[in-house]
Amino acid sequence: DGMGFQRGPWGNGGVTYVKNEQKDKKLPATMKVGYYSYAEDKFYEGEFSLPVEKIREYLNEKADDPEYANKKNEESKDGILHKYNRIEVGFTLGGMVVLWMKGEDAQKVLATFTAKEAFPDWKSVFEDSDRKEKVEYGLNNDVYTPKVKNEILTKTLPLDLWKTYDDRFNWNVLVSLPSGGKLENISVKTINAETETLYKADHGDKKRAVPYNIEFFWSLNGKQYNSRIVFGENMNYYNAIYKATKASAREARPADFRQEEVFKNFHQLKPAEPAQLIINVSNDQSLSVSLKQGDQNLAFKSIIAKTFGQ
Repeated sequence: DGMGFQRGPWGNGGVTYVKNEQKDKKLPATMKVGYYSYAEDKFYEGEFSLPVEKIREYLNEKADDPEYANKKNEESKDGILHKYNRIEVGFTLGGMVVLWMKGEDAQKVLATFTAKEAFPDWKSVFEDSDRKEKVEYGLNNDVYTPKVKNEILTKTLPLDLWKTYDDRFNWNVLVSLPSGGKLENISVKTINAETETLYKADHGDKKRAVPYNIEFFWSLNGKQYNSRIVFGENMNYYNAIYKATKASAREARPADFRQEEVFKNFHQLKPAEPAQLIINVSNDQSLSVSLKQGDQNLAFKSIIAKTFGQ
Protein backbone atom coordinates (compact mmCIF):
# COMPACT_ATOMS: atom_id res chain seq x y z
CA ASP A 1 0.00 0.00 0.00
CA GLY A 2 1.07 3.57 -0.48
CA MET A 3 1.45 6.30 -3.05
CA GLY A 4 4.21 7.14 -5.47
CA PHE A 5 5.10 7.99 -9.05
CA GLN A 6 5.63 5.49 -11.83
CA ARG A 7 8.77 6.55 -13.65
CA GLY A 8 11.24 5.13 -16.10
CA PRO A 9 10.68 3.20 -19.34
CA TRP A 10 7.47 1.24 -19.85
CA GLY A 11 7.66 -2.10 -18.04
CA ASN A 12 10.45 -1.01 -15.71
CA GLY A 13 9.98 0.71 -12.39
CA GLY A 14 6.57 -0.49 -11.26
CA VAL A 15 5.59 -2.39 -8.15
CA THR A 16 6.95 -5.68 -6.86
CA TYR A 17 4.21 -7.82 -5.34
CA VAL A 18 5.78 -11.24 -4.81
CA LYS A 19 9.23 -12.76 -4.83
CA ASN A 20 10.49 -16.33 -4.84
CA GLU A 21 12.14 -16.60 -1.43
CA GLN A 22 12.91 -19.23 1.21
CA LYS A 23 10.04 -18.12 3.36
CA ASP A 24 6.63 -19.39 2.31
CA LYS A 25 4.50 -16.57 0.98
CA LYS A 26 0.92 -16.83 -0.14
CA LEU A 27 0.57 -15.86 -3.77
CA PRO A 28 -1.64 -12.82 -4.39
CA ALA A 29 -5.13 -13.69 -5.61
CA THR A 30 -6.39 -10.16 -6.14
CA MET A 31 -4.94 -6.74 -6.85
CA LYS A 32 -6.56 -3.41 -6.09
CA VAL A 33 -5.17 -0.32 -7.82
CA GLY A 34 -5.88 3.37 -8.03
CA TYR A 35 -3.89 5.89 -10.05
CA TYR A 36 -3.97 9.36 -11.56
CA SER A 37 -3.15 9.69 -15.26
CA TYR A 38 -1.43 13.07 -15.58
CA ALA A 39 -1.73 13.29 -19.36
CA GLU A 40 -5.48 12.60 -19.25
CA ASP A 41 -6.16 14.41 -15.97
CA LYS A 42 -8.19 11.40 -14.86
CA PHE A 43 -8.27 8.98 -11.94
CA TYR A 44 -8.68 5.23 -12.42
CA GLU A 45 -9.49 2.44 -9.97
CA GLY A 46 -9.93 -1.30 -10.23
CA GLU A 47 -9.86 -4.57 -8.34
CA PHE A 48 -8.83 -7.63 -10.32
CA SER A 49 -8.51 -11.39 -9.83
CA LEU A 50 -4.98 -12.55 -10.57
CA PRO A 51 -4.05 -15.77 -12.42
CA VAL A 52 -2.63 -17.50 -9.34
CA GLU A 53 -1.77 -20.82 -10.98
CA LYS A 54 -0.08 -19.07 -13.87
CA ILE A 55 1.99 -17.03 -11.40
CA ARG A 56 2.95 -20.21 -9.56
CA GLU A 57 3.95 -21.85 -12.83
CA TYR A 58 6.20 -18.95 -13.79
CA LEU A 59 7.80 -18.72 -10.34
CA ASN A 60 8.66 -22.42 -10.49
CA GLU A 61 10.26 -22.15 -13.93
CA LYS A 62 14.02 -22.77 -13.84
CA ALA A 63 16.51 -20.29 -15.28
CA ASP A 64 17.50 -21.02 -18.89
CA ASP A 65 21.12 -19.94 -18.53
CA PRO A 66 23.33 -23.09 -18.69
CA GLU A 67 25.75 -21.33 -16.34
CA TYR A 68 23.14 -21.61 -13.57
CA ALA A 69 22.37 -25.29 -14.13
CA ASN A 70 24.42 -26.55 -11.17
CA LYS A 71 24.38 -23.43 -8.99
CA LYS A 72 22.43 -23.15 -5.76
CA ASN A 73 20.20 -20.24 -4.88
CA GLU A 74 20.22 -19.76 -1.13
CA GLU A 75 17.44 -17.17 -1.32
CA SER A 76 15.01 -19.61 -2.95
CA LYS A 77 13.03 -22.18 -1.00
CA ASP A 78 13.96 -25.03 -3.37
CA GLY A 79 17.57 -23.88 -3.81
CA ILE A 80 17.11 -23.39 -7.55
CA LEU A 81 17.79 -20.29 -9.62
CA HIS A 82 14.51 -19.33 -11.25
CA LYS A 83 13.73 -17.57 -14.50
CA TYR A 84 11.16 -15.25 -12.89
CA ASN A 85 11.11 -13.95 -9.34
CA ARG A 86 8.74 -10.98 -9.16
CA ILE A 87 5.76 -9.19 -10.67
CA GLU A 88 6.01 -5.81 -12.37
CA VAL A 89 2.94 -3.58 -12.70
CA GLY A 90 2.43 -0.78 -15.23
CA PHE A 91 -0.36 1.75 -15.79
CA THR A 92 -1.11 3.50 -19.04
CA LEU A 93 -3.69 5.57 -20.88
CA GLY A 94 -7.36 4.69 -20.80
CA GLY A 95 -7.17 2.67 -17.59
CA MET A 96 -5.00 -0.11 -19.00
CA VAL A 97 -3.14 -2.07 -16.29
CA VAL A 98 -0.40 -4.50 -17.38
CA LEU A 99 1.36 -7.14 -15.30
CA TRP A 100 4.62 -8.81 -16.23
CA MET A 101 6.51 -11.70 -14.70
CA LYS A 102 10.08 -10.50 -14.32
CA GLY A 103 13.52 -12.02 -13.74
CA GLU A 104 17.15 -11.07 -14.26
CA ASP A 105 17.13 -11.70 -18.02
CA ALA A 106 13.46 -12.35 -18.75
CA GLN A 107 10.18 -10.46 -18.71
CA LYS A 108 6.83 -11.71 -19.99
CA VAL A 109 3.32 -10.27 -20.06
CA LEU A 110 1.28 -12.05 -17.38
CA ALA A 111 -2.11 -10.35 -17.66
CA THR A 112 -3.85 -7.15 -18.67
CA PHE A 113 -6.82 -5.43 -17.04
CA THR A 114 -8.89 -2.31 -17.59
CA ALA A 115 -9.52 0.00 -14.64
CA LYS A 116 -12.56 2.27 -14.57
CA GLU A 117 -12.51 6.03 -14.31
CA ALA A 118 -12.89 7.18 -10.70
CA PHE A 119 -13.83 10.50 -9.14
CA PRO A 120 -12.20 10.83 -5.71
CA ASP A 121 -12.02 14.15 -3.94
CA TRP A 122 -8.88 15.87 -5.30
CA LYS A 123 -7.64 16.95 -1.88
CA SER A 124 -7.89 13.38 -0.58
CA VAL A 125 -5.13 12.44 -3.02
CA PHE A 126 -3.16 15.66 -3.58
CA GLU A 127 -3.73 17.60 -0.42
CA ASP A 128 -1.01 20.18 -1.11
CA SER A 129 -1.84 21.12 -4.72
CA ASP A 130 -4.57 22.59 -6.87
CA ARG A 131 -5.83 20.50 -9.82
CA LYS A 132 -5.73 23.32 -12.35
CA GLU A 133 -2.22 24.29 -11.27
CA LYS A 134 -0.99 20.71 -11.59
CA VAL A 135 -2.40 20.35 -15.10
CA GLU A 136 -0.98 23.69 -16.22
CA TYR A 137 2.42 22.93 -14.69
CA GLY A 138 2.69 19.80 -16.82
CA LEU A 139 1.83 21.69 -19.99
CA ASN A 140 4.06 24.70 -19.33
CA ASN A 141 7.25 23.11 -17.91
CA ASP A 142 8.46 20.61 -20.51
CA VAL A 143 7.04 17.66 -18.60
CA TYR A 144 5.76 16.19 -21.88
CA THR A 145 7.33 15.84 -25.30
CA PRO A 146 5.95 18.28 -27.92
CA LYS A 147 4.01 15.40 -29.49
CA VAL A 148 2.29 14.39 -26.24
CA LYS A 149 1.62 18.01 -25.33
CA ASN A 150 -0.14 18.51 -28.65
CA GLU A 151 -2.19 15.33 -28.13
CA ILE A 152 -3.27 16.56 -24.69
CA LEU A 153 -4.32 19.95 -26.02
CA THR A 154 -6.17 18.48 -29.01
CA LYS A 155 -7.61 15.58 -26.99
CA THR A 156 -6.08 13.01 -29.35
CA LEU A 157 -4.10 10.86 -26.89
CA PRO A 158 -3.80 7.30 -28.31
CA LEU A 159 -5.75 5.43 -25.63
CA ASP A 160 -5.28 2.05 -27.35
CA LEU A 161 -1.53 2.43 -27.95
CA TRP A 162 -0.57 -0.43 -25.60
CA LYS A 163 -2.72 -2.89 -27.58
CA THR A 164 -0.95 -1.84 -30.77
CA TYR A 165 2.47 -2.27 -29.15
CA ASP A 166 1.43 -5.77 -28.07
CA ASP A 167 0.70 -6.88 -31.67
CA ARG A 168 2.53 -10.17 -32.18
CA PHE A 169 4.07 -11.85 -35.18
CA ASN A 170 5.41 -15.35 -35.81
CA TRP A 171 9.15 -14.70 -36.01
CA ASN A 172 12.53 -15.84 -34.76
CA VAL A 173 16.12 -14.62 -34.89
CA LEU A 174 18.79 -16.09 -37.15
CA VAL A 175 22.37 -14.91 -36.57
CA SER A 176 24.90 -15.65 -39.30
CA LEU A 177 28.48 -15.43 -37.98
CA PRO A 178 31.84 -15.51 -39.78
CA SER A 179 33.15 -19.01 -40.46
CA GLY A 180 34.12 -20.71 -37.19
CA GLY A 181 32.07 -18.36 -35.04
CA LYS A 182 29.98 -19.72 -32.15
CA LEU A 183 26.83 -18.04 -30.85
CA GLU A 184 26.53 -18.00 -27.04
CA ASN A 185 23.15 -16.33 -26.45
CA ILE A 186 20.73 -13.73 -27.80
CA SER A 187 18.74 -11.18 -25.79
CA VAL A 188 15.56 -9.87 -27.45
CA LYS A 189 13.64 -6.87 -26.09
CA THR A 190 10.29 -5.95 -27.62
CA ILE A 191 8.12 -2.82 -27.49
CA ASN A 192 5.53 -4.49 -25.24
CA ALA A 193 8.29 -4.59 -22.56
CA GLU A 194 8.98 -8.30 -22.87
CA THR A 195 12.54 -9.62 -22.66
CA GLU A 196 13.80 -13.10 -23.47
CA THR A 197 17.28 -14.55 -23.54
CA LEU A 198 17.83 -17.44 -25.94
CA TYR A 199 20.56 -19.97 -25.27
CA LYS A 200 19.82 -22.47 -28.03
CA ALA A 201 20.61 -21.98 -31.70
CA ASP A 202 17.31 -23.57 -32.69
CA HIS A 203 14.64 -21.78 -30.69
CA GLY A 204 11.86 -22.17 -33.26
CA ASP A 205 9.18 -19.74 -34.34
CA LYS A 206 7.30 -17.92 -31.63
CA LYS A 207 4.71 -15.18 -31.34
CA ARG A 208 6.63 -12.04 -30.41
CA ALA A 209 5.99 -8.31 -30.49
CA VAL A 210 8.13 -5.88 -32.51
CA PRO A 211 11.75 -5.70 -31.25
CA TYR A 212 13.51 -2.50 -30.28
CA ASN A 213 16.82 -3.96 -29.05
CA ILE A 214 18.72 -7.18 -29.77
CA GLU A 215 22.05 -8.09 -28.22
CA PHE A 216 24.09 -11.26 -28.61
CA PHE A 217 27.37 -12.73 -27.43
CA TRP A 218 29.56 -14.87 -29.64
CA SER A 219 33.11 -16.13 -29.98
CA LEU A 220 35.61 -16.65 -32.78
CA ASN A 221 39.17 -17.98 -32.66
CA GLY A 222 39.31 -17.77 -28.87
CA LYS A 223 38.03 -14.19 -28.72
CA GLN A 224 34.71 -13.08 -27.23
CA TYR A 225 32.43 -10.52 -28.87
CA ASN A 226 29.30 -8.59 -27.92
CA SER A 227 27.06 -7.26 -30.72
CA ARG A 228 24.29 -4.72 -30.11
CA ILE A 229 21.44 -3.58 -32.34
CA VAL A 230 19.11 -0.70 -31.53
CA PHE A 231 16.25 -0.26 -33.99
CA GLY A 232 16.44 3.50 -34.51
CA GLU A 233 18.87 6.18 -35.70
CA ASN A 234 18.89 8.46 -32.67
CA MET A 235 22.20 8.05 -30.80
CA ASN A 236 20.52 9.39 -27.69
CA TYR A 237 18.20 6.36 -27.86
CA TYR A 238 21.21 4.03 -27.94
CA ASN A 239 22.69 5.87 -24.97
CA ALA A 240 19.42 5.58 -23.05
CA ILE A 241 19.72 1.80 -23.32
CA TYR A 242 23.47 1.33 -22.90
CA LYS A 243 24.94 4.55 -21.48
CA ALA A 244 22.33 6.05 -19.20
CA THR A 245 24.72 8.68 -17.81
CA LYS A 246 25.33 10.06 -21.32
CA ALA A 247 21.69 10.08 -22.45
CA SER A 248 19.71 13.28 -22.51
CA ALA A 249 16.43 12.94 -20.65
CA ARG A 250 14.47 14.65 -23.43
CA GLU A 251 13.31 12.40 -26.25
CA ALA A 252 15.67 9.61 -25.22
CA ARG A 253 13.22 7.09 -26.64
CA PRO A 254 10.96 7.19 -29.71
CA ALA A 255 7.90 9.37 -29.15
CA ASP A 256 5.80 6.92 -31.16
CA PHE A 257 7.07 3.48 -32.21
CA ARG A 258 4.41 3.36 -34.91
CA GLN A 259 6.53 5.82 -36.89
CA GLU A 260 9.70 3.74 -36.62
CA GLU A 261 11.06 1.65 -39.50
CA VAL A 262 11.05 -1.55 -37.42
CA PHE A 263 7.36 -1.18 -36.58
CA LYS A 264 6.44 -0.52 -40.22
CA ASN A 265 8.48 -3.46 -41.49
CA PHE A 266 6.96 -5.94 -39.05
CA HIS A 267 3.46 -4.73 -39.87
CA GLN A 268 4.06 -5.72 -43.48
CA LEU A 269 4.20 -9.35 -42.33
CA LYS A 270 1.35 -11.82 -42.43
CA PRO A 271 0.89 -12.50 -38.68
CA ALA A 272 0.18 -16.23 -38.99
CA GLU A 273 3.09 -17.09 -41.28
CA PRO A 274 6.64 -17.68 -39.95
CA ALA A 275 9.30 -15.03 -40.53
CA GLN A 276 12.98 -14.66 -39.72
CA LEU A 277 14.89 -11.64 -38.51
CA ILE A 278 18.27 -12.29 -40.11
CA ILE A 279 21.40 -10.74 -38.64
CA ASN A 280 24.57 -11.06 -40.69
CA VAL A 281 27.94 -10.48 -39.03
CA SER A 282 30.70 -9.82 -41.54
CA ASN A 283 34.39 -10.62 -41.12
CA ASP A 284 35.04 -7.05 -39.93
CA GLN A 285 32.28 -7.47 -37.27
CA SER A 286 29.90 -5.03 -39.00
CA LEU A 287 26.22 -5.97 -38.93
CA SER A 288 23.33 -5.97 -41.39
CA VAL A 289 19.73 -6.85 -40.55
CA SER A 290 16.79 -7.94 -42.68
CA LEU A 291 13.31 -9.39 -42.15
CA LYS A 292 12.34 -12.30 -44.38
CA GLN A 293 8.96 -13.96 -44.88
CA GLY A 294 8.45 -16.08 -47.95
CA ASP A 295 9.60 -14.08 -50.98
CA GLN A 296 9.51 -10.79 -49.04
CA ASN A 297 12.84 -9.51 -47.77
CA LEU A 298 12.92 -6.16 -45.93
CA ALA A 299 16.33 -4.59 -45.20
CA PHE A 300 16.75 -2.33 -42.16
CA LYS A 301 18.41 1.03 -42.73
CA SER A 302 17.44 2.91 -39.57
CA ILE A 303 19.46 1.01 -36.97
CA ILE A 304 22.48 1.52 -34.76
CA ALA A 305 24.64 -1.62 -34.73
CA LYS A 306 27.94 -2.09 -32.91
CA THR A 307 30.26 -4.98 -32.06
CA PHE A 308 32.76 -4.92 -29.20
CA GLY A 309 35.61 -7.27 -28.35
CA GLN A 310 35.46 -8.56 -24.76
